[in-house]
Amino acid sequence: MKRALLIFIGLAVATSLAWAGVAMAANVRTGDEPRVTSNETIDGTLYAAGTTVRIEGRVQGDLICGGQEVDISGIIEGDVICAAQKITISGEVQGDVRVAAQQNRIEGKVAGSISVIGQQVDVSTNGSIGRDATIVAQQAIINGAVGRDVEAVAETFYTNATLGRHLEVIGTAVSLGDKATVAGDFTYTSAKDATVSSTAHVTGKTDHKIPEAPAMVSTRSYLSSMLISLGSFIVLGIVLLAVAPRFMQATSDAMNTSPLITLGAGFAGLVVPPFVGGMLLLTVIGAPLAALLMLIWLVSLICGLAVSAQTLGKMVVKRFGWNAYIAMAVGLVALFAAAFIPYIGAFVLIIAVIWGVGAQWYVIVAQRTAARTPTKEKS
Repeated sequence: MKRALLIFIGLAVATSLAWAGVAMAANVRTGDEPRVTSNETIDGTLYAAGTTVRIEGRVQGDLICGGQEVDISGIIEGDVICAAQKITISGEVQGDVRVAAQQNRIEGKVAGSISVIGQQVDVSTNGSIGRDATIVAQQAIINGAVGRDVEAVAETFYTNATLGRHLEVIGTAVSLGDKATVAGDFTYTSAKDATVSSTAHVTGKTDHKIPEAPAMVSTRSYLSSMLISLGSFIVLGIVLLAVAPRFMQATSDAMNTSPLITLGAGFAGLVVPPFVGGMLLLTVIGAPLAALLMLIWLVSLICGLAVSAQTLGKMVVKRFGWNAYIAMAVGLVALFAAAFIPYIGAFVLIIAVIWGVGAQWYVIVAQRTAARTPTKEKS
């Protein structure tokens, strides 16, 4: 289960640097309904952002996308990295799938592994996963075959499929249906016994773990820690506005004018820097650069909440004509207040950080691209 947690720490970053290069990418499609028709073939990686993204043709590379709804019925020869409200994959993905959406449905064939986070994850009977499935969801239903391991954190988990190796679940209600087959071990952590059909088959051992009772934190200490954190971020926001006012204004403008692209960039900016840093650490020469990259990455994460708070605060105080400093404070107070909402509070803060990270990378890439573009000389 450690691998599941590591993967989804990455998903909170998962689309950021890939989207950071969107300004320089050759295959970019945006608009209300960006689409690849059934008779089209895209040569290389495709970046798509819009209300409804439809991929009916072939992409000879990766698909990196963001939108309200993503529908993939064509063929993706590389990986799929997407964030949306609803994602449906009914076609074929020859690489891996790493997605985050409220509703995730896989009805087609994924040759590699899937890493999915959302409210609902559904692998239908017609769907199949060639390698591993790593899932974090409120409800997870797996009716399609999985070639190797399944690791899931879900309130409700159900499978009626053939799993090629081990099954490990953390959840409240865990069920194995009539046709469920686990070729390896079945390990689950739950306060209740799993519901296992008499015709379900587990080749290895079954291990039921009782979750440990969480340590109680007093309301006073929790409120104190939240107030200290809020004060720290307000100070950080004031410093950012004072030291880099143009950059902060640019990030706010980017979030307003290109919300889907900056959100997608946020998902991408979380995973790629640690991955690149890890690769650089394998070389002696690249170690100092890796350390610098990771430092920049950590700073972008810390500043991400302040960037999003600035944009939110401006929307709230716009009619009053208050300055950017007050807007920053109002935005941070609103986000920290949202943290007290059960279940969705933490999600709101995570999205705010991701969105702020994406805005930073987007502006940095846009500014560097503009600086490299030669100005035309007057004749």
